[in-house]
Amino acid sequence: MNIWQVEWVNNRWGNPKPLHSNINSVQEDKEEWPSSNENFIFSIDNENFIYTTMLRGDKVVEVYKTIKKGDEFTNPEKISGLFQNEKSWKNSAVLSPNGKYLVFNSYEAVGGIGGKDIYISKNN
Repeated sequence: MNIWQVEWVNNRWGNPKPLHSNINSVQEDKEEWPSSNENFIFSIDNENFIYTTMLRGDKVVEVYKTIKKGDEFTNPEKISGLFQNEKSWKNSAVLSPNGKYLVFNSYEAVGGIGGKDIYISKNN
């Protein structure tokens, strides 16, 4: 599952293109799914982006940040401070318009009601 980009030019959509390989990881032959699970990239300034993925070696989907430089993205960095365990997948992360709050879903998070719950984290 990868993230693609399409541009709106002259009142029509262009051809979709996958984002740079720093964001999208190609699953290797005989690798268990999901080796990577990119999901919904989000930005409020078109330079700093957040998205959720399961990188190789991770046990859960986490929230990552990356910076767009030209047509490429920096290597993703895991956002720290969110609960960390081997059961709590985090996905569908979005930022508030001022960038101070991160809203995301989590599955089976400690202290949750059960199933998927919505969480808000304040950037300190």
